[in-house]
Amino acid sequence: MEQNNSYDFEDLSDGLKERAEKFLSDRFSELYFDVDELEILVDHYIAQRRDADAYALLEYGLKLHPHSSELLARKAKFLLLQGEIGKASAVLDALSVDDYEVAMLKMEAFVKLNRLTEAVELAEHLLKEEEDTEMCPTCLDIASVFMEQDHYDMALNYLTIGKKYDSNNIELLSELAFCLEKVGDVEKAIDTYNDIIDINPYYADAWFNLGQVFLGQNRYRQALHAYEMCLTIDDLDPLVWLQKGHAHFSMDEFHEAIECYEHCLKDAKDKWQLYLFLGECYEKLGDCDTAIRYNRKVLDEQPSNFDALMALGFCLMEKKQLDEAQELFAAAIKVRPQSSEAWFNMGEVANFKSRTDDAVSYYTRAIELDPKNIDAMIALATTYIDEDKPSEALPVLLRVKAMEPETPRLYLLLAVVYYGLNDSENLLDCLGKMVISGTEDINIFLNVCPELSEVVKNYIERKK
Repeated sequence: MEQNNSYDFEDLSDGLKERAEKFLSDRFSELYFDVDELEILVDHYIAQRRDADAYALLEYGLKLHPHSSELLARKAKFLLLQGEIGKASAVLDALSVDDYEVAMLKMEAFVKLNRLTEAVELAEHLLKEEEDTEMCPTCLDIASVFMEQDHYDMALNYLTIGKKYDSNNIELLSELAFCLEKVGDVEKAIDTYNDIIDINPYYADAWFNLGQVFLGQNRYRQALHAYEMCLTIDDLDPLVWLQKGHAHFSMDEFHEAIECYEHCLKDAKDKWQLYLFLGECYEKLGDCDTAIRYNRKVLDEQPSNFDALMALGFCLMEKKQLDEAQELFAAAIKVRPQSSEAWFNMGEVANFKSRTDDAVSYYTRAIELDPKNIDAMIALATTYIDEDKPSEALPVLLRVKAMEPETPRLYLLLAVVYYGLNDSENLLDCLGKMVISGTEDINIFLNVCPELSEVVKNYIERKK
């Protein structure tokens, strides 16, 4: 939950501001400010990000009013904002927790110092003294203190209490749903967002947050419904259009995703991110020319954008423009030397160029960087097979088998390797697995090795 840093400066008259500036320019001037004026000025300078001036006024104010609980509380609040938790606690120790603001500040200090037991005790003290009509806002304030330090489970306790006193408070329900998301109780979060919508069907934030939850759960159709309801309320929100586009993309509805992303382009300041999304959509649709155009637009704005370098390189590789594709992948590697994917693509280009030794080197590097890069392993093994090096392909394929035994074409490649190594027992095992799988792999193998047709036929007969 973000801290509220809005201030009301209606009482900041020109005369008060002039006196403050005079004091700040000449710290030896003996000007008088009452407590109310100092509170207004301190908040003003904090909002202006003039923290040193705010603190100078606070210190001067405490010389004028050394026992002012209001100014001491302001000082503690300032120190908490600056991360001076120990100093803030020392100031707060001199103040009574019967003052609501002091109690909240002290609780914040306890939570930041990870003295959670004392924070909870103070929270319980506050609730015990509170009127029923104020329980909901008090629970909200307490919860916000815990949420700021990511103690969402503890915040939930107080939000749940607050809900008992006002089950229609949309602000509280929104924070409750957020905390439920954070602790992983997704279904309850969904129920809570639906409770908010029942109270106010035109509350766009609830529809949007509901869509976000569904999107995170890969429940794309439900996410789309939520985003569409959002747009019914306000069809000008670019973030909703963007998320709706992501939902369509995740469902392979690329034309619909393009419409959403193009809608976002109208008012976007940094268009390069949208160009990336549009390029990916067109690539998925097989329109490499349009994808290339969008990715070049990204690189016009950001010449070192890794994703655009990779996407453009891939499209150019598809169009067999191998030299430029290689340059782009090499540039991507300069941006991210540890990218397994970039090294793998370099291997693919090298293979297309029949530069086998380079391909092997690039695939090997890709696997070193990501030992789980199955694509690189299959590509490396296939390259060894093409070079008639079955003994070098075998350990690579066995590694894949140990990690992902259902990898497509795995047993076809193993069968070819075992055939080359004259390993009849393992060859028969692979042939059996291909027959059972029901894929075309067995037919592909027999086209290469027709002399084994009788062996396969006998295997099928035995299985019957």
